[in-house]
Amino acid sequence: MSKLHPTQQSFYVHFGSSKAKIEALLTPSVPTPTSEQDSISASSSLSSSTFGLSQERLVAAETALGQLQRDVQQAIIYLPPYDQNLYSTQLDQLEKAVSALRQSLHPQGRFAFSTRTRPSISESLQSPPITPPVSAPLTIALPNQSVRQIQHHKGKFIVVRLSPEISTLLLNNLEDCVVYIPPTTTTISSAQMTACTNSILLLSATVNGPVHISRVVTCVVAIRSCHQFRVHETTDSDIILGRSVRSVVIEKCEDLIFARADYSNTTDSLKSISPFTDVIADFDCPTLVISPHWTTIDENSITKFNEPLYSEIVTLAASYHSFYEPPSSLSEQPVFGSTSDTAEEAILEQTQKIRAKALSRNLDLD
Repeated sequence: MSKLHPTQQSFYVHFGSSKAKIEALLTPSVPTPTSEQDSISASSSLSSSTFGLSQERLVAAETALGQLQRDVQQAIIYLPPYDQNLYSTQLDQLEKAVSALRQSLHPQGRFAFSTRTRPSISESLQSPPITPPVSAPLTIALPNQSVRQIQHHKGKFIVVRLSPEISTLLLNNLEDCVVYIPPTTTTISSAQMTACTNSILLLSATVNGPVHISRVVTCVVAIRSCHQFRVHETTDSDIILGRSVRSVVIEKCEDLIFARADYSNTTDSLKSISPFTDVIADFDCPTLVISPHWTTIDENSITKFNEPLYSEIVTLAASYHSFYEPPSSLSEQPVFGSTSDTAEEAILEQTQKIRAKALSRNLDLD
């Protein structure tokens, strides 16, 4: 097993401890008889009290399993796909064990209790599973989870209006898109961008937790503010970070250009883009002072994304009505509104020109 990041290691220990407690609740505790009479007495006592004791264990196991499911869902933001799949498989096994205990306590027949059908763990945590082909969504929102998910779009200009109840933003499988998340009066706790290609991803809303990008290829990613920024399996991309982003970690990445951005405190605008001078932790070469997997802007490495292009996107977003409206239910997929065909085509054409300009440094490097 490869060395885990401290956060992943901490969760690994937490998951193992929680799993052991659930398994203990699902294991019957039967006293060992010392004589034949004790055996008959124990059997009689067990048969008369099993329901009460086991029902308590069932309730405790269901409660603990539900909490562990929520813990895994929240940890998805920093867990690699392989680990996500392992945890999901173990949760499925625990759910089957809980279901078996529930069935033994409430068999079909005269004394059957009516139980509500529960979704399986795999249906709750992921649909399809977490380690599918790249085109599949990484995760979905659980019921009562304040998660906004934008996925499976090509050639779109997407303006994401975050409502106050949203705490987590997931962008997945976007190609040739320009995505803009404007500042809001509230903050979100985390964001994740996965399997995006040839796109501009601008997160100007404040994130008071981690931002994680994975399997991003040939993109411009601009993050205004977050507590921790992690990059995994990302190549040929420009990453522009606001001054408040301090903890940066990369792993299995190549050809990244980092830059710093100074945002205006009064308007949604970029004042300047400058070289990145802070430390970046590269897990693939922790002993090297200079990583071969990233550089910053200089006379040889430049990002074509600049302040005027950012301003153009903000201006277009203000006049663009084909944005994501908050759905009535968080489990629903948001839908596009509508504008006149002519106006929408003109805006889309302009955003595609901006995208081509911002990504043109890749052609220059060939």
